[in-house]
Amino acid sequence: MQAAYVVFIRLLLIRVCEDKELFQGEDRVAHRFVSDGGMKQWQETIKRYWIFATGNPYSPLLDMAYNNAQNIYAHFFTGRELFNWYQLNEQQLIMTLYQLSRFNFAGVDSDIVGTVYNTYVSRKEKKEKGQYYTPPEIVNYILDEVGYVSGAGIIGKNKRLIDPACGSGSFLVAAAKRLVSAYKNNTDQIDDPVTVLERVQANLFGFDLNPFACYLAEVNLLIQVLDLVKLAYKKQQHQPIKRFHIYNVDALARPAGTYRFALFNTLIAEESDQVDQIKSRSPNTSYANGFAFVVANPPYGAKLSDAYKNTLRADYADVFYGKPDTYIFFLKLGTELLAKNGSFGFITPNTYLMGINSAALRRELLNVGGIYQIVDLPQGIWADANVDCVLLFLNEEDDEKSRRNQKVQINLLGIRDTLDKLTTRDWAEVLTQPQTRWMDDSKYEFDIRYDLLMQKVDRILAKNTQLNQLREQGYTIKRQRDGNTLIAIPYDRLLSEIQQQNPNFSTLNFFDARAAQLFSIPEKCNLQETISSNVFIPPKYPTSVVLRNNKLWFEIPDENIRRYLLGYLKVPQWQGKTWDEIKNQAQIPEEESDLNAFFAWEDQKRQTIQTLLDEVDQIDAEIDEKVLNLYDITDPTDRQRILESGAKTDEEAETTDTTEPEEE
Repeated sequence: MQAAYVVFIRLLLIRVCEDKELFQGEDRVAHRFVSDGGMKQWQETIKRYWIFATGNPYSPLLDMAYNNAQNIYAHFFTGRELFNWYQLNEQQLIMTLYQLSRFNFAGVDSDIVGTVYNTYVSRKEKKEKGQYYTPPEIVNYILDEVGYVSGAGIIGKNKRLIDPACGSGSFLVAAAKRLVSAYKNNTDQIDDPVTVLERVQANLFGFDLNPFACYLAEVNLLIQVLDLVKLAYKKQQHQPIKRFHIYNVDALARPAGTYRFALFNTLIAEESDQVDQIKSRSPNTSYANGFAFVVANPPYGAKLSDAYKNTLRADYADVFYGKPDTYIFFLKLGTELLAKNGSFGFITPNTYLMGINSAALRRELLNVGGIYQIVDLPQGIWADANVDCVLLFLNEEDDEKSRRNQKVQINLLGIRDTLDKLTTRDWAEVLTQPQTRWMDDSKYEFDIRYDLLMQKVDRILAKNTQLNQLREQGYTIKRQRDGNTLIAIPYDRLLSEIQQQNPNFSTLNFFDARAAQLFSIPEKCNLQETISSNVFIPPKYPTSVVLRNNKLWFEIPDENIRRYLLGYLKVPQWQGKTWDEIKNQAQIPEEESDLNAFFAWEDQKRQTIQTLLDEVDQIDAEIDEKVLNLYDITDPTDRQRILESGAKTDEEAETTDTTEPEEE
């Protein structure tokens, strides 16, 4: 099928050449060899010899057209025997030419081959090879953001661009178009088309493992420069285009790798020497300095043989961990090809940003340069693949301080947004992350959604750790069903903290406090009874604090002392003990000022806890709002239903026994 498609592409290219008036006869007038009369004229010429014809009598006609095309770009119409065996029969040829003759290709300058190829390749083949056609919106955005735009920024021998996974050449086509435009003068004309052709040939490079994809990339590039060829013809400059730097190789094979030798004498190995110089940045060659621009949409999710995995494990030991995807190694290769101060732009799945298997790669990226932008793309970029992708942009930078000072702009698109919003830069949200935070992270995680809200959540989590520590120390912090929060502070621990903070804070033990008549114990009480876990003030006797129902209680006239003893005697350490066991250990503030200081400290603690709880509630509400908006849930009823379904289950308030003590 690929061989048949190559024939179609060749015929398409011939039609483009015809409509761009590149096939001229001796009269210097443009001719059509295979359409609008070419076929009919050929039929009349060979009709008398038809009976003697063997094979396809139209082959000589195609050969003539191919020979003329060779004068423009020989490499596409010669060699490559892999695809040369296929021939169209008479009906197929006529139908193909008929369909192609319906269009005027004079003005074509877009990625027409890639567009056709994308519809031709089956979904199954795309998934198996992990290759997906890059939408033009993404191609143009990546070229824009790496700085491959126009003028001096892309002109010169040190402004070369490479796509190590070029496929049918989407990036190279768009780059060629920009490079040609950069050479136009003030009147939008090109003074020296042959030189511009040479610049395009010299500055754009591509690798791909698939020979068919390389074929398409070459013809795609050729179509981009045919207008230059036409202009050169007008200037009487008939010079064939040199071969484009499209190499049918395994981009991931190391220059001295074992896998390359296993493919020796294949189409891949034919061009390996040149590619080895490129990959190794061989000294004293034009490739020593690397590439100013490295862009790619590398394959991912492809099925790999065990032997190939072992080769990758050996050749990319510094980033191979667990079960990494192929695109991981292309990201690594891209950094190796990048020139000093060069720019790097890739579209890949987003799994490497936080994935366990990708920590080593993230470290490499952070050590290579400053990541200046990440774009979180919407879902559904490809109808053939369900994968979430990001764009990553990096500038080579060997100074660590500069890398640490780098601010990463995070541009987020909504999950249902179209790529039109990428083109217009209509972001759902824009964040900024300091690269130094990623560099200092133990796993080098690229937490791109770490925004102000997330920072607040982190702070609350840190304070929640404090709250949990307080709970472990005896603090009670519970949400009640009535919506209120029960905050009970352990008075023994609070008293100890105050005494440590203020050495002048004075206390009395219970024995002395009773003698000082700060409280009394009625004669009816049984002092051999132990303090229960339910210490309370009965409504009927508001000056009493009950320690054991109907058997042991204190009479306390002063409200502040009563408040203190109610809280203090609820502490677990006094439960199950008698009066004699606590009277010399339990403490009460001696002076009124001490008691007031104690309550002030308690109120401050309670307020701190309540503030933390309020902040947590506020953050929860903001997160709920953010998630609902993210999923475009706008109906108030739906929002309320979702929020109620996720509401927290409040804990039951502790049951309090309010049985009153017997009257005396």
